[in-house]
Amino acid sequence: MTVIMIVLKIILGGFIGLGGLIKILQFNFQVEHWRAYEYPLWFMTVTGVLELLASIALFAGFGNRYLTIIGSLIIFVIMIGAVYTHIFRAEQPLVTVIPSVVCLILAFIILIKG
Repeated sequence: MTVIMIVLKIILGGFIGLGGLIKILQFNFQVEHWRAYEYPLWFMTVTGVLELLASIALFAGFGNRYLTIIGSLIIFVIMIGAVYTHIFRAEQPLVTVIPSVVCLILAFIILIKG
């Protein structure tokens, strides 16, 4: 595994894991976002748990390729949903999609190469 792939996994795993914790703990700003998206709050918790599990899978994937595949695939699917939500459901400016698109691309790279 190259140093670049290790760094990408750490960055993506850390970012997604932190986002998952924020959703699970239902920080006020995140609750406001989910209300704007018009999704139920239980879905925020489920998404947070999936993000946290995907993050753990990426970190555990340093010794197990299958965990890397599972973690990056979960993130890839969640980020497709995030892009859809920001653009179509919440009708937010395209700039709000940048973090989701970056995570989507990183998840794809890790899925293919990692």
